[in-house]
Amino acid sequence: MNGKSTAAMASIAVLAAMAMLPLTADKYLMSTASRALVYMAAAGMWGFMVANAEMISLGPQMFIGLGSYTVAILSNYYGVPIWASIAAAAGISAAIGYGLSYPLLRLRGLYFAIASLLVSQIFMMFFLNWDYAGGAMGISITAASNMSISGIYYHALAVAAVAAATMYLVYYSKMGYGLRAAGADEEAAEDIGVNPFRMKATLFVIHAAITAAAGGVNAINKVYLYPLSEFSPIWIAELMFSSVMGGMGTIVGSALGSALYVYLQTVFASQVYISLLLMGTIVLVILVVIPDGIWGYLSSRLKLKPPI
Repeated sequence: MNGKSTAAMASIAVLAAMAMLPLTADKYLMSTASRALVYMAAAGMWGFMVANAEMISLGPQMFIGLGSYTVAILSNYYGVPIWASIAAAAGISAAIGYGLSYPLLRLRGLYFAIASLLVSQIFMMFFLNWDYAGGAMGISITAASNMSISGIYYHALAVAAVAAATMYLVYYSKMGYGLRAAGADEEAAEDIGVNPFRMKATLFVIHAAITAAAGGVNAINKVYLYPLSEFSPIWIAELMFSSVMGGMGTIVGSALGSALYVYLQTVFASQVYISLLLMGTIVLVILVVIPDGIWGYLSSRLKLKPPI
């Protein structure tokens, strides 16, 4: 049995085990697990962009917010089922990501990072002043208040599974090899027939869709939304923490990092400023001691060779 087959079987076993969680877990654990799965999907895609294409975006919160508000508007005003609203959020954000990829990806490095952050703030200002979506007062998701916690959990699990499968498939595809070549040296990649812009634009669109879906699930887990929260720059710090701590751009790493982040968030819930300081310190220590993250360290010690 080759490595890919082993990984596939292990993934199916893990997915089956997680699908059984609602049978034994209480509501608090289910809600916490749902949040961890949301972070896993969003942090996984963010880290995958960084690790494979050297695309350091500081604006994933724009897609978190777009996903959240798309679900709220479609379910509240048009009676669209939650699952369909999340799918629509992914599609709409993918289209917006496609449109943004042309101006943003003409920039590189620090300029791309700053531009992505500025665009996310433009979206936040738009929703702060859009009365139809509640403006600064926010908006509630009526349909979400009637959902069971297990229903929310299964939505989160589905989005996390799609994110993991996407990362795996892209990594081993021609696109994945092209992305890594372009991330290392765009000019050299062009010489061997790779179109760096097209590759990165495609990945950016995928990242937009999955991050928006994660935002939609996060919204139904919260029920009430505010623009200052959904489009907050704090999101990038949280996703960066989860990704770096677990292992940048890896499926297992994003799962470990997200679970640990949500756990620490819970432990230090009453001490916000201290928690930020401690989490920042943890990231710095990990970057110095085990720069490949927890999963990178464990896999090397166990002599495993899972690229993601």
